[in-house]
Amino acid sequence: MSTLLEVSLESVTYEGCSLPALSDVEFSVEQGEFVVVAGPVGAGKSTLCHCLAGAIPSYYAAAIEGKIRVAGRDLGGATPAELAGTIGYLAQESQTQIVEGSVAEDVAFGPCNLGLPGEEVRRRVDSCLEWVGLTGFDRRDPRTLSGGEAQRSVLAGVIALHPRLLILDEPLAELDSSGRRLVMQGLRELSRRGTSVLLATTRPDQVRLFADRIVSLAPAWEQPNANRSGGGSVGQATAGAGTQTEFAGLAPRPAAAVPGESGVRFDRCTHIYPGGRTGCTDVDLLVEAGGTVGLLGANGSGKTTLGKHVNGLLRATAGKVLVDGMDPGGRARGLVRARTGFVFQNPDYQLFGDSVEEELAFGLRVRGMAREQVEHRVDEALSRFGLEAWRGTHPHRLSRGQRQLLAVAGVLAARPSVLAADEPTSGLDAETALRVFRELSRVAARGGAVLLMTHDAELASTVVDRFAVMEEGLLHPIGLPSRQQVAG
Repeated sequence: MSTLLEVSLESVTYEGCSLPALSDVEFSVEQGEFVVVAGPVGAGKSTLCHCLAGAIPSYYAAAIEGKIRVAGRDLGGATPAELAGTIGYLAQESQTQIVEGSVAEDVAFGPCNLGLPGEEVRRRVDSCLEWVGLTGFDRRDPRTLSGGEAQRSVLAGVIALHPRLLILDEPLAELDSSGRRLVMQGLRELSRRGTSVLLATTRPDQVRLFADRIVSLAPAWEQPNANRSGGGSVGQATAGAGTQTEFAGLAPRPAAAVPGESGVRFDRCTHIYPGGRTGCTDVDLLVEAGGTVGLLGANGSGKTTLGKHVNGLLRATAGKVLVDGMDPGGRARGLVRARTGFVFQNPDYQLFGDSVEEELAFGLRVRGMAREQVEHRVDEALSRFGLEAWRGTHPHRLSRGQRQLLAVAGVLAARPSVLAADEPTSGLDAETALRVFRELSRVAARGGAVLLMTHDAELASTVVDRFAVMEEGLLHPIGLPSRQQVAG
């Protein structure tokens, strides 16, 4: 095999930052080799991917000390456009790569810009959508897809370029277990055919069976010189989380809504989106005060749709939703939202402050808290989520995982009595994800109600009281399954 990628980076430091985001990284990738870059939140995995794809310094201002060579070429200041024939890049924020109004057009965008004939473009679109399990999604607007579906759609567009080297940043973060298997098997087959694959992840346990080699990264400020390795190993990993949707023993339909009742009650909740697509149908579910319900299900099954009813982001087309006995979309919506917290699947949808500290303080100030109380809550949140060192940092200078932590911390700082969290651990390493689940469970410990939408079933099982499964918009309530069921 010939060497396709050579990396020798002394440091990468973002503009305005005193500490490097990445230091002393040295490894290579052979033609057709499948290499995993693993590390915890903040280790610099996305920074490395940005460098390899030319996004640094083209789109992100940063000083690079060292060299990167691809196919014998020194990247220097090469732009992503110049590398399109060689490198295919899936960013962690994959939705930012959506450029067209339909899935088929979006997948075709890259091949069309390579000047390929129309028949070849159509062939690539069809084969790549089949490859990621999205056959039949051609006319769907990619912005209306679930997080996992959108991630697979963008991945199809990257694969359609037929690059020699794939740079994939957390490509499994928002996928259900079947989606992960489908993507990993496809990537393994591509590498066998000669495509080199570099996959960055916080969850090496999900990919190690498919990889030829794992390169471990440690945060540059914690372990200087720890990243100079062509091989590397990863510490003991937490088992991956898959789900099964076939459980026996469905729970009975809850009783009629009770005015003044604490918690969240879905009573025959149905939501139909404009255009006629059904998000959920006839859902009955009670999330009691002091309880945590884990909501499982495949990508596109309706989990996010259901969760958005809790704080009135969506209103039921039929049926009703009551939060502490009140309609979150009705006259009491202001009161409901004041006591309700919602964690978005994409943290960037809820971060807008000029600093981490300001982000945490904003929600507290609008609730009229005294300055001393705001300062206390902010300090507490920074400590609990390990964000003290980034107090004055702009949120969008944080890594994707750190932004996820900040979004959760900001919601919890307000101490909501009702919480809906949509995939709050996507892109987090297992240890950090477990910490997040435990922090979320504090809401229930205080007597609140928690609805947790997640693919991290095994880790979530440590804090939830019971699971329910969404499948094609329908809900199947279940008890707490055994670890064997969850991991199956």
